[in-house]
Amino acid sequence: MSTLAGSPGQFGDADGTGSAARFRYPIATAADASGNVYVADSSNNLIRKITPGGVVSTLAGAPGISGYADGNGNAAQFNNPTGVAVDKNGNVFVADSVNKVIRKIAKDREVTTFAGSGGGAGTNDGDTKSARFAFPSDVALDREGSLYVTDNSTIRKIDTHGMVSTLAGSPDETGSTDGTGAAARFSNPISLAVSPAGNVYVADAERKNIRKITPAGVVKTIRNSTGPGPFVKPVSVAVDDKEQIYVAYEDGFSILVGKPAN
Repeated sequence: MSTLAGSPGQFGDADGTGSAARFRYPIATAADASGNVYVADSSNNLIRKITPGGVVSTLAGAPGISGYADGNGNAAQFNNPTGVAVDKNGNVFVADSVNKVIRKIAKDREVTTFAGSGGGAGTNDGDTKSARFAFPSDVALDREGSLYVTDNSTIRKIDTHGMVSTLAGSPDETGSTDGTGAAARFSNPISLAVSPAGNVYVADAERKNIRKITPAGVVKTIRNSTGPGPFVKPVSVAVDDKEQIYVAYEDGFSILVGKPAN
């Protein structure tokens, strides 16, 4: 393991190469097919880009400024971006949590509001303009280009036609019940990943569970408090092409690797 960019214990928003760059609470990453890494630098309210050679640049956002504004590059504003995903065309999607929207950054660095309405919290499904989010914390893409969002004890889906639906869970209803669609319950789903088969894996933080959602919306708990300790929350989940999952825990020292039994 090596450090691609940044320096331990050193905070800031400086661009640069390798250890010369600075971040402030980089909370989520995503990589494109060329090996570029995109970072939700949440406390800086920035989206950063790291090339395979370790060169860090600010893709979008205004350093040190929180707000809500579409625009190009540094003219755009975010407020605590906590999740990031990149599609095959190089478009970057951002869970702009405090603004309660999903943003899109095109290859020319133009930032637009992809779904939701800035500051307008809610749980409405519908098209991307009428849909509302409460606190979108993470985003992930499937192979077809549909976007999945962890939000308000639910998992939302934005399909390729621009329609937002609730795949699983019920708004403001917490718990750990397995089931199909709205019958399932989550408690602070904080991170998610989608496998090539279309299964969605969720780090359900408060109940310390890892959940699996099939494409049909069937929710099953696949790992229950089996991390480094019974009181440690899972904070991030990833899945590879062989359906093997990787879970990072809140203690900051533990990565669990495993394959679901079913």
